[in-house]
Amino acid sequence: MIGIIVISHGKFAEHLIKSAELIVGRQEKIVPVHLLEGESPERFEEKLREAFRNVKSDHGVLILSDLFGGSTVRVAARFLFDEEKVEVVAGVNMPMLLEVLLNREDTDLKKLVKIAVDAGKSGVVDFREKIEKNVKG
Repeated sequence: MIGIIVISHGKFAEHLIKSAELIVGRQEKIVPVHLLEGESPERFEEKLREAFRNVKSDHGVLILSDLFGGSTVRVAARFLFDEEKVEVVAGVNMPMLLEVLLNREDTDLKKLVKIAVDAGKSGVVDFREKIEKNVKG
C-alpha cells in the first residue's frame, strides 16, 4: 500500500482526510502535516520527515500538497531528491484524495500520480455550465 501524506497551510489537511474517511472509511498509512502560523520551514520539514517515516512503504509515498509554489510544497520537493519512491502532487482536493485512497493498493506510484492529477482536474466543475449542457443535450 502506498503511503499518503497530505500537507497544508493550517489544518486543511487534517480536515480533508477526516472528510474523505466519512466517505471511504478509516484509512491506514495516511497522515496530515500542517504548516502553522509562525512556524518555520525547518520545523515543518521536521514534522514532514517524521510523517514520512510513519507512512513509508516499499510501494512508495505520495505527498499531496494544498498549493503549488507555497512553502509546504517547496519543503516537500526536497523529498524527491532525498528519498526513493516519493512523488509530490500540488492542488489537493476531495476528488483527488478519494481517488488516491481508492486506488493506492492496486496501482504503482507513477500511475497513482496520474490518477491524482486527473481526478483533481475533473473534480472542478462549473455546475451551471454542466446543467445547461445536459439540458441542451
